[in-house]
Amino acid sequence: MNDPEEILNVLVIEDNPDDAELLLREFKRAKLAVEAQVVSNAGAIVAAFAEGDWDVVLSDYNIPGTSFSHTLSLAKEADSHMPVIVVSGAVGEEVAVQLMREGASDLILKHNMSKLVPIVERELNVAEQNRARRESERRFMDIVMASADWVWETDSGHRLSFDMGGREQAEWSDPLRALGRTHWEAVGADPEVDTNWREHKRVLDSHEPFRDFRFCFTSPVGQEYHISMNGIPVFSRSGNFQGYRGTATDETLVVDTYMRAENAEVRLRDLIENLPHGVLVSDERDKLVAVNRTWRQLYSEIAGLLRPGTPYAAIEQKLGELGTVVRKVENGEGKLNGNGRTPESIWTLPGGQRLLVSEGRMRNGGRIQLQTDVTTICAG
Repeated sequence: MNDPEEILNVLVIEDNPDDAELLLREFKRAKLAVEAQVVSNAGAIVAAFAEGDWDVVLSDYNIPGTSFSHTLSLAKEADSHMPVIVVSGAVGEEVAVQLMREGASDLILKHNMSKLVPIVERELNVAEQNRARRESERRFMDIVMASADWVWETDSGHRLSFDMGGREQAEWSDPLRALGRTHWEAVGADPEVDTNWREHKRVLDSHEPFRDFRFCFTSPVGQEYHISMNGIPVFSRSGNFQGYRGTATDETLVVDTYMRAENAEVRLRDLIENLPHGVLVSDERDKLVAVNRTWRQLYSEIAGLLRPGTPYAAIEQKLGELGTVVRKVENGEGKLNGNGRTPESIWTLPGGQRLLVSEGRMRNGGRIQLQTDVTTICAG
């Protein structure tokens, strides 16, 4: 008890009123504020636990009509960390050992009551520490179970000893399948063959921390998973390696989304690259992003400018200097209309080739230009 003003709720289980008074007198002598209830039979004991909220229980181990084991079970049911201290006149060593095995916090002989208050204070502090530790563990478990990730521990042989959380998506994280095995065994990998796992095992054997170790595997039902893991080595106080603690993330959805987007971009680039029309794309600052093969072939003389980051104005100026663009149609000077497009222009190249040029602004502010060969059409 750290607060001297705190009231201590004490349940005294004693069928001898004089002995009960002797107990309470020790609290008064220590100037502790105590609210106590004395009970002396089985029915009163059950009622006291049902109705009261006790900080500590002081009980004779031999109460007629009941047993200390029953008292202890009632106390632990009410609060698993509640101190239950046996106070008895005479207890043999064998009985004392049995009481402690059953869960008694301590044992005090009635002829040595000077130890009562120090023992009660000690056991209350122990109970408070145990409750704080239990709350910390509960908080940790709540976070783990609410997280999309899972946490794991391995022993000194890199075998999984703890695995929890994130289990609904990744089959390999099921403790029934993974505990007692290494991560690579759990996913069917062989470090002797797989260079990715070989390097990871080297890190583990060197007891180094690691971040973002990524691997993929295929489940028995054909589902491919992409996993990212972090881990730190754990050592005993004497410096002996004990294993690893870490977290793991199922990145399957992220990887799949990225691959689909990358594949879509590749398909789009391939499509644009192979169009028979010249295509030029610039960003919102009018700097070149890309031109396709047809555009490069049309203006091969300025190939050195056709690289990402070149201002479009520089490209247009160079074309003008070379006399590439001979004529534009009326109102075709690059001013945007209400639809974000310029009127179509006819560009005539030195060799007589004519191009229908159309430009527009994309939603991100960038420019897209399309050039179509209309030489035959214009000649007709």
